Amino acid sequence: MTKYERYISNVISGKVNHGKHIKKICEKLNSELVLSDLYYFDSVEADRYIKFIERLSLTESKWAGKPFLLEDWQAFIIAMTFGWKVKKTKLRRFDEVTVHVPKKNGKTALAAAIAIAYAFLEQSDYAGQIYMAATNREQANICFKAVKRTVQLTPNLQSYFRVMQFAVISNRNQTNIKALSGDAPSVEGFGSSLVIFDEYHLQKTDELKENLITGQAARDGALFFSISTAGTDKNAPYFQHIKNCKNILEGFSDVESHLVVLYEADSEDWRDEQVWKQANPNYGVSVLPDKLEKEFKTADEQPSKQPSFITKHLNIWADSAKTWIDSQRWSSLGICDSIENYYGQTAYIGLDLGSTGDFSALAILIPNEDRTKMRLFMKFYIPEVMAGKRTKADQLNFIQWAREGHITLTSGDATDYNYIKTDILNICSNFEYKPIAYDKALASMFMIQLYNEHSINVESFSQSVGAVTGPTKQLYEWIMNETLIHDNNPVMTWMISNVEVYQDDANGNYKIHKGKSKNKVDGPCAVVNAIGRALEDWKDNPIIDNYVW
Repeated sequence: MTKYERYISNVISGKVNHGKHIKKICEKLNSELVLSDLYYFDSVEADRYIKFIERLSLTESKWAGKPFLLEDWQAFIIAMTFGWKVKKTKLRRFDEVTVHVPKKNGKTALAAAIAIAYAFLEQSDYAGQIYMAATNREQANICFKAVKRTVQLTPNLQSYFRVMQFAVISNRNQTNIKALSGDAPSVEGFGSSLVIFDEYHLQKTDELKENLITGQAARDGALFFSISTAGTDKNAPYFQHIKNCKNILEGFSDVESHLVVLYEADSEDWRDEQVWKQANPNYGVSVLPDKLEKEFKTADEQPSKQPSFITKHLNIWADSAKTWIDSQRWSSLGICDSIENYYGQTAYIGLDLGSTGDFSALAILIPNEDRTKMRLFMKFYIPEVMAGKRTKADQLNFIQWAREGHITLTSGDATDYNYIKTDILNICSNFEYKPIAYDKALASMFMIQLYNEHSINVESFSQSVGAVTGPTKQLYEWIMNETLIHDNNPVMTWMISNVEVYQDDANGNYKIHKGKSKNKVDGPCAVVNAIGRALEDWKDNPIIDNYVW
C-alpha cells in the first residue's frame, strides 16, 4: 500500500481525523477510481513524482541535508495532483490546486519540491516558465530561495540544474524557475507552465492571479498551485476563494478541474488539543506540540494574541487583527423580517452621514415593550459611481447588493441626500420616534434642513470616547447575550467584520474604528448613535437594570 492509499483509507475510516473537508475529498476521489467515466488515476505518474521528491534534500533546521521523506498527507497531495488524468486527452485532470494549511506544516518545502520535480520531469514542456509568486518580492523569494537551497543540498541534482541569482534553470529542458511578485509588471508571468502561488491570503486583489492564469492558456497541462494559510481580511479575494472551494467539496459547483485540499479545524474550540491535531497534518513532525502549547498559553493569557493563534495554527479566519465581534455570531442573530411589521412602535434612529462620495448609514432600533429584545434594521447609501469603484477595489459586489435591496445607489459620483431624507420622513411618519441621533461634524446642515423644512426632531450625539463607550459596550453585550436581532443585511455583516475598538484610557473607555483598514464601519457607528439615544431616553425609565450606563 502506498502512502497516499494509506492516507485515503485512514481518513475515510476515521483513523486519521483531519477535518470534514479532507474526508470529503478523500471519499470523492476514492469513489471515482471505479465510478468515473471521464477520469482515471495514473499510479505510475503519481509514483514517479513521489519517488523523485523523496530523493530531494530538506533545507531547514535539523532536517537540512536529509531526504524529503513525504508524510502520508503530502504524498496524497502529490499523487492526486499529478496522478489524475482525463481519459479523452491523457492530460492532467487538475489545472488548479488549492492547499489550505496552517503555518509550520512544511508548505514552503513542499512547494519548492513540486517546482523542482515539475522542472525535471516534464520533458515535453521545453523552456517552461515556473513562477514562485506572492504578493511582494520578499514573500516570493522565500519559496524561490527554498528551491535554490534544495538544489544546492541535493548532490544528484547539481548537474541537472544551474543556480543563478534570479533563476534556477533545468539543463534537461531549459525550464526556468523564478520568483514573481504582485508589484512586478502585469505582462511578466505570461506563458507560465506552473505557478506556485504562496500565501494567497495576503493578496488584496486577484489581478496577479488572473494575469498568470490567463498567460497559462498557451500551454497544455499548465498548473496553478496555491498554498496558503487563512488570513484576517475576509474582504480579500482568498476568503471568497476558499468559499468557492468549499462549494466544490459540497457539490454546489460542477468544477472538476480544481483539486481542493483544506486543512482547518471543524470546531472553533481553540483550547482543545484535539482540534490542533485535526487542523495541522504535520502535528508532531514540523508542528511541535511543546511550542504550540507555549503559543497557546500566551494567547490564552493575552486576548489580543488569540486571533493570530486561531488563524495561523487552526486556519480559522479572524475578522481583523483585533477581533471585536465574530461574524458567525453576528450572522446567527439575523432573521427574515420586515420593518413594516413594527409600524406604530417606538424607534430610535441613528445616522452616520458620510462625505459626499462615500457610504452613509441609517440604523433603526426597535425595542419590544419590556426591552428584552432589540430589533435592528439598516439602510445604506452610496453614489453609483463610487459603488462601481469599490466593487472593483474591494472585490465585493456592491452592485449586486443594491439589486437585492441592501444598498440604495444614488445617481452620479456624490451622495444625493434626498434619498436619505425620503427614507427618514417615511420612518418618522410610521414610528413613535425619538430625536434622531447624528454626528454634527458631518451632518449638521442636512439635519437643520430636516428640522426647518419637515419639523423632524433631531439632536446631535457626541462622538467623544466618553460618550460612545456606553452604547458601544451595550451593543456588544446585546450581541453576546442574543438580545439584539437584525435584518440580515450583508453590508452590515461586512462592516461588523471590519470593526476594531480603540481604547482611549485606563478607565476602559473605547470607541469603534476601522484600524488601519480601508474598509468601512459606518453601519456600526450609526447603530452606536441609535443606542446612545435609547440609553439617554431610558435613564429616567429603566425597566430593566442591566443597561450599560
